[in-house]
Amino acid sequence: MPECGFISTLFRISSSGLSAASFGTAKLELINIDPDIMPPIRKKTPLKEPAVASPASTAVGTKRTRKMGIDATSRKSGRAQRKTTAGTDPKQDALQTLYKKYEDPNDAQIGPEGIEAFCADIGISPESDDFLILAWKLNAATMGFFSEAEFTAGLRAQGCQGATDVQAKLPTWKAELDVDAHHKAYYLWLFRFTKDPTQKSLAMPTAAAVLPQVLKDNSHVEPFVRFLQTQSGVHVVNKDQWMSFYEFSLSTPVDCSGYDEMGAWPTLLDEYVAWRRGGEA
Repeated sequence: MPECGFISTLFRISSSGLSAASFGTAKLELINIDPDIMPPIRKKTPLKEPAVASPASTAVGTKRTRKMGIDATSRKSGRAQRKTTAGTDPKQDALQTLYKKYEDPNDAQIGPEGIEAFCADIGISPESDDFLILAWKLNAATMGFFSEAEFTAGLRAQGCQGATDVQAKLPTWKAELDVDAHHKAYYLWLFRFTKDPTQKSLAMPTAAAVLPQVLKDNSHVEPFVRFLQTQSGVHVVNKDQWMSFYEFSLSTPVDCSGYDEMGAWPTLLDEYVAWRRGGEA
C-alpha cells in the first residue's frame, strides 16, 4: 500500500390553616315547652353490625394475597435475571479485551505505540492509506490515538470482534470510497482528523500533504498544492476552503475555463484560478 509521509510526521507528534378565633360565651336559658306541640320522638335506627368475613372468603382473600405476592416476587426475580443476563455481552467482552491489549495504561487510551502494535497484528502500516481508512471507520478524532469508545464502539458498529475481522473488512471499506457520497464524507473527516485538535483550520503544510493522498487522480491537486506552497500569505486552510476545493476540483476543467469569479467560491480559489491563468502553473 502507498505510504503517507505526512502521517508519519503527525503520528509521532501526536475532555389552610386558619388563625384561632375568639368566640363569646353564650348564656343558656331554660325554656318551658308545651308537650302537645313537641315534635314526635323518632326512634333511632339501630346500627348495623359490621360484616364478619366468612372463613371461606378469608381463605380466598388469603390465597389471592399470597398469589399476588408470589407473582410480584416472580416478576422482580425475572427482571433481575434479565438484567444480569443483559450485563453479559460476549461481543463487548471480546472488544474490551482487545482494547486492553493495546491501551496505554498511563493514558487510558490507545496511543502511538498501541496503534503500531495493532497495525502490525492486522498486517498494515500506520503510515498507509489502510490505516487512514481504518481510523475513518472508527470515526477517530485525533491522529495517533484511539479512545476506548472509538475503538470498541467503532469496531462493533463494523461487525468486528478481533484482528482477523478487521483484516477481512478492509477491502470492503476501501471499496466504499468509490461511492461519491462516501468519498466526500471521508474527505471531510480527514480535515478534522489531521488538523491540530486545538485549531479550527488545517496547517498549510498538512493540507498540501493530505490532498494528494485523498484526491490522487485529480488534475487540480498538484498545481493547487504548488500554489499553496508559493503563497507567503497562506498559512492555513479552513473548513470552507477545504470543502470548496473538493467541489471545485470535480466540477472545473483543468484549464479553469468556465470558472465564475462572481460565484460563491472562497477568495483562495479566485486567487488560484488567477494564478493558473497567469501562466504560473
